[in-house]
Amino acid sequence: MVLPSTSISPGEAVPLSVSQRYRRDMAINLRLAPEAEEALRERAAITGRSQQELLRAAVDALLERHDVEGAPSAASESHQLISRGRLHPARVAYRRPVQRYTAPNGGRSSDALDRDERL
Repeated sequence: MVLPSTSISPGEAVPLSVSQRYRRDMAINLRLAPEAEEALRERAAITGRSQQELLRAAVDALLERHDVEGAPSAASESHQLISRGRLHPARVAYRRPVQRYTAPNGGRSSDALDRDERL
């Protein structure tokens, strides 16, 4: 969105578009409880990673594992099942079919099943 242009005299502020006001990276101030602050410092010292790097990883993990309402995401649940060996990852990524199946003589796919297999 660009603000409407107006005549601007020398020394006056030039209106910026929204995209010019915001950068790609986002900086925030984060106030932690003293216990969390100390734990973060200790973890950074132990791992050799910066506090900022640890916080970025934590935010990434949260966004990956939870949907907008805060419930665990389907991706997170499948990841847990895969890590426990209860689910095997797909051998090939999903691909759209090149050609759709059309049943002969105007039949339906449910007609292809034996009667006992139908719902």
